[in-house]
Amino acid sequence: IKGDGRIILVPTPSRDPADPLNWSPLRKWTILGLLVLWSATALSVQNFLSNFLPSVYTRFPDATTNQINLLLTISTPLVAPGQLVFVPLALTYGRRFSLLLSITLLLVSTVWGACSTSYGSLLGARVVEGFAGGPTDAMGFTIIQEFSFVHERGRMLGVLMMGQLALQLVFAIATNYMAVSTGFKWP
Repeated sequence: IKGDGRIILVPTPSRDPADPLNWSPLRKWTILGLLVLWSATALSVQNFLSNFLPSVYTRFPDATTNQINLLLTISTPLVAPGQLVFVPLALTYGRRFSLLLSITLLLVSTVWGACSTSYGSLLGARVVEGFAGGPTDAMGFTIIQEFSFVHERGRMLGVLMMGQLALQLVFAIATNYMAVSTGFKWP
């Protein structure tokens, strides 16, 4: 801010209307809302199975406690390798391609997990879910950095993080009710 009250925009936007810095505030906040929804969903999918734990034990009575625990925890360490794949893809082929690939893999692996009839199949689905959820951390920050000015970033990053956490809590509460009413059923 200069002494006369004007804000100096950093980075300086170009005259091109397609420049993300020149997008309307409505468009920027809509994209931010979609980022919140995507990242909260991707991270929540990794934790949903813990709410259905009694049904999982019933479905796989021969599985050891360690095997069931692996179903619950395998997706978390796969987030980092997912970032190592999806972030370079985003830098090379664009953010949209990387995000669409991640969302598609997440959707396919979630449906696969819901339809799986064996322990190995469910474990494979959980591996892909963890990998597909990888770009949730780095990609959101990168996208916000591309369309926001320095003086807007703190608020937008705060909304991303708080919105993501709040939505994850809502999803966790909803899945508890789903677990009680429907359980973890297979076709």
